[in-house]
Amino acid sequence: MTVVRFENLKVGMLVAEDIFSTYGSILVNAGDRLDEKMLEKLKLHKVEYVKIIDEADTNSSTTIQQDQTVNPEVLVKFTETYNEKTNEVKNVFNQIVNHDSNVHLDNSISEITNDIIGTIDNQEDILKYIHKMKKTTPSIYTHSINVSILCNLFATLLDYPEKKKNELTLAGLLHDIGKAELGIDIEYNTLNMESLEPGILEVYKKHSTLSYRILTEKGLPKNICVGVLMHHETEKGTGFPTGAKWNQIHEFAKIIAIANFYDHMTFSGNTRTDINPFKVIKLLERIKYDKFDIQFVSIFLKRIARYYQNEWVELTTGEIGQIVFINPNDLAHPIVKIENVLVDLSQEDGVDIQRVL
Repeated sequence: MTVVRFENLKVGMLVAEDIFSTYGSILVNAGDRLDEKMLEKLKLHKVEYVKIIDEADTNSSTTIQQDQTVNPEVLVKFTETYNEKTNEVKNVFNQIVNHDSNVHLDNSISEITNDIIGTIDNQEDILKYIHKMKKTTPSIYTHSINVSILCNLFATLLDYPEKKKNELTLAGLLHDIGKAELGIDIEYNTLNMESLEPGILEVYKKHSTLSYRILTEKGLPKNICVGVLMHHETEKGTGFPTGAKWNQIHEFAKIIAIANFYDHMTFSGNTRTDINPFKVIKLLERIKYDKFDIQFVSIFLKRIARYYQNEWVELTTGEIGQIVFINPNDLAHPIVKIENVLVDLSQEDGVDIQRVL
């Protein structure tokens, strides 16, 4: 099997895996031979790459497979549930802004996240489904759900008991609820906030304190409230609102900070183009000592990198290959198989993963 750019596709090529739209509907089935109508459909949906069986290569597998990474039918259900729950989050946040006394922020709200995760049989694949899902316009609502999902993943990795896991998941969902009251509905790059106009920065920095006040008034547990309050603190004490340092920062806040950063850089950033988790891994490795808890970052990155084992990627050289091994000592530079050649990116100067296909 090989990955072929759209412009190099030809009528008669044998499709190796299902091709589906960003909405989750099947465009071309595995086993189909491409015809002009199919190519027009792929062009319309801006499909850039297709996995093709190389029938001339006797060494390659000729077994036609369904896409084992993401199930199209599950993707449709996942997308529907994700969008439905995004609206629920929006409604809850709006009720808070309107000071609706009937809104209750309790553990039942965390079921929003559990309902989304529950649409997937193998819950470890959750980030792949977010990646494959049709890209919606980023908002504090989609960002809140993504951070909550990442916090839930974190709690699983740390083997938290159910009660603590639910609290961390809920803290992730509500960490930016103060932004709704401030009228902030975009995600600023947390690495470059100082470049914002002073007035905007001053307002932005109020959101964590405001979130804390809202959650405290609603009677949420201290772990949730303090975790939300401190999620913009940094290990070296350069964060806000208190300037707390590593041993003063709540455990939940340390985790939310990593989830918040990862989601911004991959799924919810207001300047995000193609998702490239390996660039994020590389960046996190570089800044982790200043901003994040080293232990939590290491646990998170090792799991994130594993998600992309066997994924097809485009390198900065323009070559297409498949990740066959994640290097535990250099997570951002795995071993990639290009045709029949294994390339260790940790040994290739200036060659990186450009994007995951």
